[in-house]
Parts: sequence; structure tokens; C-alpha cells
Amino acid sequence: MDRRVRGFRQEVKRLGLGRVGGRYPVGLRAEAVAICRERAGLPLRQVAGELGVELASLERWLAQATGERAAAAPAFFRVELEDREAEERDAGWVLVTPRGYRVEGRDTATLLRVLSELS
Repeated sequence: MDRRVRGFRQEVKRLGLGRVGGRYPVGLRAEAVAICRERAGLPLRQVAGELGVELASLERWLAQATGERAAAAPAFFRVELEDREAEERDAGWVLVTPRGYRVEGRDTATLLRVLSELS
């Protein structure tokens, strides 16, 4: 666990917050968003676990930080697979999610597994 995450968790503990509820101060939420952005490419569920916060809270804080309206995460969401030239297609699929994750060169089963981790 890196120093920044450890500091976040210590502050959460000091304030008596955590999974039992409570309102996180704006500064602490901003720190969680910054840590999340540093870990771009990792599943949000994993980052939330590292921080010790609920996934829904982290998603809401990210949405608020980008000015988007916070909404419940859908069970399914639209993804688009890019059509590539035949010689490139042999390298595998390309997956681009609505959150901007891009996964290339993987077989269908691996892409489905990655997609389930991201949702």
C-alpha cells in the first residue's frame, strides 16, 4: 500500500468514518478522487477496496468531480468494439468502455472477464 493510500486510510480512521457510514469531508473526497485518477486503468472496485470506501461512494465522488450527474451504475452498459483491418484483427479485439478504459489484443473470454471486473 503506498503512502498516499495509507494517509487516506489513517485520516478516515482518525475521523471515525469508514464502511459504517458518515459524511466524508470535501478535502478527503478530493484526495480519494486524485488517488483514483493516479490508478487509472485499475478496476474502481479495487481502488475502493484499497481506500476502504464503498464502490458507490467512490463512483459518486468521481462523477461529482467531473461535473456529471451521479446515477446508479447500470447492471449492463453499452460498449463498442472497434472494427479493425484484417491484419490487425488477428491481434485480438479492442474494447473501449464508456469510462474510457481501452483494452487491446485480448481474446473474447478475456475481454468479458475484464469487462465484468470494470462494472
